[in-house]
Amino acid sequence: MVAAVVIAAVFLLGMVAAAGYAARTLPSGARVPLHAGTPEHSVWLAKPVGLAAWLGVGAAAFAAFAALTLSSLAANWEQSTRFVLLPGVMLVVLAAEASAIIVAERQAASADAAALAPESTESPATESTESPTTGSADSPAAESTEDPTAAPSPSDGAPTDSPDPATGSPGLAADSPDPVAGSPDLAEAQP
Repeated sequence: MVAAVVIAAVFLLGMVAAAGYAARTLPSGARVPLHAGTPEHSVWLAKPVGLAAWLGVGAAAFAAFAALTLSSLAANWEQSTRFVLLPGVMLVVLAAEASAIIVAERQAASADAAALAPESTESPATESTESPTTGSADSPAAESTEDPTAAPSPSDGAPTDSPDPATGSPGLAADSPDPVAGSPDLAEAQP
């Protein structure tokens, strides 16, 4: 059991090293996600708070599962379960912290790229020569580039006449949020 604790402690030190790397490489305004399994449920924290939270999660997981693994409660468990549980949990927490750091790096890089992009390439002379009928590039009418007469695409989630590639029946596209609503034979069965 001592070997399991030592291996898990190495993973905890890996978490400390990953947090140290992130503290040095992430910009000061970066935000680190603390996620609960999916990106939709992430809480974006300031860099120091987010890195400290990940270390806190790692330390709490280490303490809880080390106490469980070494306790008399686990004395009747299989030896392999007691040996694998603590390092396995710590490896998952280390991987989650590393993925949060990677997401934070990508978010910071995309924010930097957006800040460096030129905002407008028009000169003041071209802005003043616009005719009243064409409108300005800043008008709401100029923002829409979609053809209003174009048929909806399957990626819009709108009903189509072509068969759905996933089911072979006409209706909504496979990536639509509600495939039952677009299927004629299943729409009647809905309450």
